[in-house]
Amino acid sequence: MFTLFQILMFVDGFFMWNIVGQAGIFILTGGKHKNNAIYRVVSAINEPIFRLLRVLPGRPSSFTLGLLALLILFLLRLVLYMVFQYFGWIPQGISGHA
Repeated sequence: MFTLFQILMFVDGFFMWNIVGQAGIFILTGGKHKNNAIYRVVSAINEPIFRLLRVLPGRPSSFTLGLLALLILFLLRLVLYMVFQYFGWIPQGISGHA
């Protein structure tokens, strides 16, 4: 079960850091982010997450979608850790508890 935990945390972290990277590229390139090849790749990777969040009522901005995606992924990470810790699927030496 610990391997499943590691895989789920890796996937969650991958998407979290891609969103952070997309925001960083957006800030560094200013208004020319659409022409940046790396930005387009990272944007394509993050598109499934943003597509899920676009079903929200109203028209949330890209900034709002990014923050919401980060919040949801962080909460998912926290819940995964709590569930796996509760059921004892994380080895004791790794969780930091004695």
